[in-house]
Amino acid sequence: MAETSEEQIPVSSRSPSSVSIRLEPPTSPSSVSIRPKPPTMDFPNAIREVMRGARITSLEWGDTDTYVHLSDGRLKIHKSEDGKNYDLIVSDGDLFGTDWQIL
Repeated sequence: MAETSEEQIPVSSRSPSSVSIRLEPPTSPSSVSIRPKPPTMDFPNAIREVMRGARITSLEWGDTDTYVHLSDGRLKIHKSEDGKNYDLIVSDGDLFGTDWQIL
C-alpha cells in the first residue's frame, strides 16, 4: 500500500473509516457567513406564487436576473441578457422541475 498524506488517499483505502477530516476554527467570528439555502419548489407551487405577485427563477438557469413573472395576464420571462420580457414557453423540464425559487 502506498504511503498517504492529508492530500492523497490510496485507491484501496477509500472506505469512510479510513478518511479523516481536520476542521480548524475560523480566525474570527466575522469571517464566517452562514446563509440558509432558499427553499425550492415544484412548478405548480411556483406558479401559485407568481399568481400572488412573486417573481420566480429556476436554479438550472444559474441567473437570478432571469425570472418568470405575470404581466397583462400572461406568464413572461425576463431575460437578463437584453433586459426584455418574452412570453414563457413552458418545457417538460420546467413542468417537472423542482428547483424553482422565489426571488
